[in-house]
Amino acid sequence: MPVVLLRSFLVSRAPRATILVRLLTGAVFLSEGIQKFLFPDTLGIGRFVKIGIPAPEVMAPFVGVVEIVCGGLLLVGLLTLNERRGSSRCAG
Repeated sequence: MPVVLLRSFLVSRAPRATILVRLLTGAVFLSEGIQKFLFPDTLGIGRFVKIGIPAPEVMAPFVGVVEIVCGGLLLVGLLTLNERRGSSRCAG
């Protein structure tokens, strides 16, 4: 049973262009989230201060984590529309 469930997550009826866009979007979100922690002065807290976002020391790490988690979910295809199971959940 677990193999069947895993296979249903890996097989998609979506057009290849849709899968490509999902993978590229996930990769961008994942890399941008990681960069917020690697380069905090230019892409994290420092950037949030520069553009005037309130509480940048809280918001920058929060946004970074959200980007990492959601980018990873897009890359593996979780919470995206799956026609086979008739799910109506969609991530973005």
